[in-house]
Amino acid sequence: MKNGLEYQQTPDTIDYNAKVFETIFKELKLSTQIIVIGCAYRSPFQSREDKHESLQDLNKIMSTVALTRKPVYLAGDFNFPESNWQLKDSLRHPFILLLRENFLSQLITEPSRCRANKKENVLDLIVTCSP
Repeated sequence: MKNGLEYQQTPDTIDYNAKVFETIFKELKLSTQIIVIGCAYRSPFQSREDKHESLQDLNKIMSTVALTRKPVYLAGDFNFPESNWQLKDSLRHPFILLLRENFLSQLITEPSRCRANKKENVLDLIVTCSP
C-alpha cells in the first residue's frame, strides 16, 4: 500500500470458503468515504463443474461484500472469454447475469488479452457497484 494511504483489512473477506475463485479485499479509508477494493482470479483451466462452482463462489462473495453497503471495486482475471460485452446475446451468459443480479457493472470494454492469430478477449475486468 502507498505510504500515507490509510486502510484496514476487512474482517471477513480473506476466506469466503470459496472453493474455486481466489479473492482478497481491503477496505480503504479515503478522505470522505470508505471503499472496498478487491482482487480476483479464476483459473482458465476448469471443468464445467468448477466453472459453475466458481460462479456460485463469486455470487456468495459479492453478496457478502454488498452487505457492507460501501462502494466496491473488484478487479482481476475472471477468465470468461466467451463473454462478449458488446453483444446483447451475451446478456444471457451466467457470469453477466450474476453481475446484473448483484447490481454490478463491468467497466472494461476493450480486449485485455491479445495474441497473434488468436481471438481478442476481455478477460481482465473491473467490476463495481459504483460506476
